[in-house]
Amino acid sequence: MALFASSLPSEGTEMKRGSPWTTHLAFALAIALLAAPVAGYHEVPMNRRSVVSTLALAPFAYAATSAAAERKKFIGVWKLVSGVSKDEVTGEVRYPWGKNPVGRLSYDEAGRVFAQLMDPGRRSVGGMSNRGAAAAISAASADDMREMLTGFNAYFGTFDIDEPSRTVIHHLQSALIPSWVGTDQRRKYEFSGRDRLIILNTASQASYRLVWQRE
Repeated sequence: MALFASSLPSEGTEMKRGSPWTTHLAFALAIALLAAPVAGYHEVPMNRRSVVSTLALAPFAYAATSAAAERKKFIGVWKLVSGVSKDEVTGEVRYPWGKNPVGRLSYDEAGRVFAQLMDPGRRSVGGMSNRGAAAAISAASADDMREMLTGFNAYFGTFDIDEPSRTVIHHLQSALIPSWVGTDQRRKYEFSGRDRLIILNTASQASYRLVWQRE
């Protein structure tokens, strides 16, 4: 069993399910058991076919554990800290939702995503607040409608994570922009610590960088 003994981590090493150590130990143990009859260790009966099957499934189990852990990082409510766009041709920097944006991004355990972003500096249009949304929209002028829509975005749907490409995919079921409904919006992501999520996207010759803080 020297092969198995040499695979043990040093004293003080933390053992976690799905970690490289546990995966390595599983392979070492399986190989040792396969070799046991040859070395004379008959006290551990083992079906070689079962061991081979376990070895074949090990990478898939590790990948599933890793994907679940990555998905769990998203769960919660995130507050928009900043949103910046940069023109890839001219280099011009803009703030689509203002320099002090208001926004929330939510991911839940059921796989649902909700997002809303707003420029708090929008001109107050739409009439009395108790007028009702439908009445306010039907009576709004073209300029008022443009003011309502500019600096605002909202949608909800479900989400998936493509960990190898560091991409979060939002499957939209409802959206402020009608043509987005039923589409998959793919965004690159990165985490800065546990509580900061950065979403990256490129559209219409502009790159977008949204920074979200966990609430």
